[in-house]
Amino acid sequence: MKMRITMTRRQTAPGETELQYVRLEPSAGEMPNFNFIPGQFLIISHAGCKPGYFAIASAPTEGSYFDLLIRRGQGASGVLCDLEVGAEVEAVGPQGKGFPIEPHRGKNLLLIGVGTGIAPLRSVIRAAVKERDRYGRIMCFYGALTPQHLCFHEELIAWPDWGIETFLTVTDPSGQPWHNHIGFVQQNVGRISPSPKETVAMLVGMPEMIQENTELLRRLGFLPDAILLNY
Repeated sequence: MKMRITMTRRQTAPGETELQYVRLEPSAGEMPNFNFIPGQFLIISHAGCKPGYFAIASAPTEGSYFDLLIRRGQGASGVLCDLEVGAEVEAVGPQGKGFPIEPHRGKNLLLIGVGTGIAPLRSVIRAAVKERDRYGRIMCFYGALTPQHLCFHEELIAWPDWGIETFLTVTDPSGQPWHNHIGFVQQNVGRISPSPKETVAMLVGMPEMIQENTELLRRLGFLPDAILLNY
């Protein structure tokens, strides 16, 4: 299906690894499925470039658009960072297992992600806050390289007001004022030691991060079926 870029907003400062917040809306005559599962992804291509897989950062049915978080790289990710508002791309999806949250109503949600892994977790958060009273605690552990690499800045500030307990981590504060955790996100999770009681964890990130957090959660008492991945 053809979709067009209707908004693009850089998330990192010049000189940093480029991260772009991009919104796609349907081109004329297209009817995408916006009733998707949080954590699913789109396959995007443009003008013959190698397709890329991008997690959807918006929530199902919250609007007739898909939000994406793009890290500049080769193929579609580099092209998407360079395209201007109004450009058309080819999209396939939504696809993937995602994070179905309705089966976990009544439970606590523990969200752990690093880098662009915040995109599918943002989808979960925006879906859950629509029916906030149906879930227990919602805890989000989000890690990035530096404070400048943290994305969706305005929402991060607002999340506590939405009932989201937010724990931020950076590996390197780079001389910037920083009053949150310094290190790796799994260290922050271990410091807080969330209870496994009536809690389901959702993890997004690099394989090493997934493995270390999974091992940590198992030590804390989480059962395997309470530790979810979106693929």
